Parts: sequence; structure tokens; C-alpha cells
Amino acid sequence: MTNSALTKNLRKKLVRAVHTPSLVPQYLADKRSLSGGGQSKLSWALYRVAGVLEHKKARKLLQLASSRAALHDFAGAASLYAQAIREDPETSEMYATGMVMSKSGSLQDQFFAALLDNIRTDELRAMMKYIAKVPRIYQPSQFWLYFSTYNALQIESAGAENFKRTVNKNYFNWTGEADVNIQLSALEDLTNPRSGQEGESETGVLDCTLKKNHQRMLELLYRYAQSVDLMGLLAKVAEPELGNPIGLRIEGRTITQDLCNTIMDWNTIFQHAKPRLANRPIVYELGAGHGRMGYALLKAFPGARYVVIDIPPALYVSQWYLTRLFPELKAVRFKENWSQPEFNKAFSDASLIFLSPDQAEYLPGRSCDLFINICSLQEMKLDQVRNWFRHIDRLCGGHFYTKQYYEHRNALDEESINRSDYPINPRWRMVFDRKSPTFPSLFESIYQISEARTLDP
Repeated sequence: MTNSALTKNLRKKLVRAVHTPSLVPQYLADKRSLSGGGQSKLSWALYRVAGVLEHKKARKLLQLASSRAALHDFAGAASLYAQAIREDPETSEMYATGMVMSKSGSLQDQFFAALLDNIRTDELRAMMKYIAKVPRIYQPSQFWLYFSTYNALQIESAGAENFKRTVNKNYFNWTGEADVNIQLSALEDLTNPRSGQEGESETGVLDCTLKKNHQRMLELLYRYAQSVDLMGLLAKVAEPELGNPIGLRIEGRTITQDLCNTIMDWNTIFQHAKPRLANRPIVYELGAGHGRMGYALLKAFPGARYVVIDIPPALYVSQWYLTRLFPELKAVRFKENWSQPEFNKAFSDASLIFLSPDQAEYLPGRSCDLFINICSLQEMKLDQVRNWFRHIDRLCGGHFYTKQYYEHRNALDEESINRSDYPINPRWRMVFDRKSPTFPSLFESIYQISEARTLDP
């Protein structure tokens, strides 16, 4: 980082400290808790000071939760943390606090057990408790352990009908200032910045005003998606209002990052993998988020079949979302226990199937035409990554599409995963590879794994 960048960063921190004095003791306490671990009376004292300085109710509750956690009162911390999220389900201030409390946690410890007990939706709570019992190789990494419990409480607080305003920000819908500006810079290089129309207005009913740079990024992203849409998907696929999206109105339609990225991703896949569309192609997606890729697939190609493999609450959200968008399709909803014959029968004629990660073992070999993973392998532990590459090699009878960060530091699991760490099987043939044109921190690749279900030349 250059001196000017350091100076600018320091200036931002000083401005934030002046406007929000509680952030100073909170930062010191967070830093101590993340680096030292263990019970800390000093961290407790710093969090209490932050609570005294804080006037916003949600953040005051967070400081109280953190002070309880510093003394290992995890049940008390979980209750206060859940109250803070319910008070303000959209706030990003939960992140640092939750990360501190998640640093040495597991789905079996007191803090997370108490958090799960705070989930009031029976189906969601049951999913979360189920995933705590599966073999460790399939459990959430520390990174997703934190996001899973936080997201579950967000869903309950704002409602599933508003998930595109809350949990979707943790899937593939970047709203952070840095992520928006990275995309905006790349898009201005790709397009004529004077071309196109301004977005008319933001959509949705919750108060979530888009900043000018976010609006401009969305406008340019849409123009770029239009330019690469050789399949004509934009004529068939629109952003569903279900979930209350964050976006712009352009040319009379709702434009979101999800819609644009989905159009771009499917055009890339079909241009280079050429799945056979005439014979009910089967697509598996690991880490599907709310199912944006599956929605577009089923909308554009009604004969397709789509299997979601994910941890809750994303599994809960995608199941809620897709079964409402496609009520006419036969869906196999998540259930805890299957016999193999029972699963085989259900799998044979369903268009939508929802599975937890451990249940991928039920799936037959060479059973999908396309396997997708977008930006979640990087958030696992390395042994989990290796396990999924084994599954991909076993399950995929066609192509594997992956989009990941070139480098990703997972502070909670104390792991860094670089592109070179992915265990690509030497049998796989790379058919496409590039730096993402709209988000240069990412690469995207397509591998042909098997000829067994290979599609049109």
C-alpha cells in the first residue's frame, strides 16, 4: 500500500472514530480477542466502555454480547447477539463482533448452541441442528459457521420475503464500498462510460438507498451483460420481485447484480461447455446461495433439472425461493434421513432437489452434465476443498464451472487459499480460463471432466 493510500485509510479511521467514539474501544477489544483468545477481563472492560459510549440500540446490544463472550458467558452472549440482529437485521456492524465470538467456536459449543436455540423457525432450526451432527468434513468451516448463524437470525428478523436485502449480501451480491468500486473501475475500462441511460430509480420497499457509485456500477454491469448475451437470456429471464431485490429500474425492468452476473455466467458456460439442452440436462450447484443460477436455467430451459447442495440457511432460502417461483415442478425438499432406494426413486423424476453437503454421497456417479461452484470453495478448509474435488470428479459426467478469488485469506479458519491450491485432476481438460472482466480479483475456468454425458460439439 502506498503512503498516500495509508494516509487516506488512517484519515477514514480517524473520521469514523470522531463520529462514532464507541468504535475505538471496540476495535481494541476485537483485536485483543482475535489475537489472544481465551477469557479476558480487559476485553470485557473495553467492550463495556464501548457500550457506554454507544447510543444506537443494536450496537449497544452488540457491545453487551461481546462483553459476555469475553468472560465465556456464551449463552448470555448469544441471547444479546440475537436481540441485536433482530433490532437491526441489515447492519454490517454485526460482522466484527460475530467474528470475535466465532473465532474458536464450533457448532457444538455453548455460544452456537445458544444461538441455534434462538432461531424460532422450526424448519430452519432443524436444518441448522442437523448440520451440526454430520461428519466434520461436511460441516461449515469456521468462516461459514459464523455467517450461517448470523444469516439465520437475519432471515427471521427481516423475513424470508426480504432476504435480498439481508443475507443475499453475503452470497454474490456485493454491496461493500470496496467491492462496488472494483467492479465500477473494471466496467469503466470495458465500456464507454458515456454510453447508456441512467438508472431510473431503486426498486423495493425497504430503505436501502443506493449510492451514486453503486447505481453507476449497476448501469454499466447491465450494459455489459447485454453486450455478451449471445443466448438471448435477457429476453427470457427477469429479476423476480420475490425476495425484495436491491436494484435499478432500467428500460422498464428491475436490474440487479444477481441478474447481470447470472446472464454473464450462463453465457460463458454455454459458449464453452455447450450442454445438451434437448434431453433434460442435470446441473448440480455446490453453494448455490439463493439459487440465482438455477432460476435462470429453469426459466430458460424448462426441461432442465437442478440440484442444490448447500449448508443452511442458504439451503433453506434456496428451497423457499425456488419452490415458490416454480410451484408446478416436482421438488424433493431437504429431509434428514434417506435410504438409498428411497433417494434413488425421488431423484429419478424430480426437477428440483435440495441436499445438505453430506447428502452428496447419495448421488450416483457421472450423474450431472454440469457441476457449478461460484465463490465458496475458497471459504472452506483445504481438506474440505480436496473432498469436494473428489466428489466433482465422481459426479460430473460433463463440465465443471468454477469462479473463485485468486487469493483468499480466511482469518477465522487461519487459512489462505490461492488458485494453485485447488487440486485439479490431471485428467481434466481445461476448455476455458480467464480473469473475470467485471471483477478482476476473480478467475473463472471450465473443465471437461468426462465424455459420459458430453453434449453437442
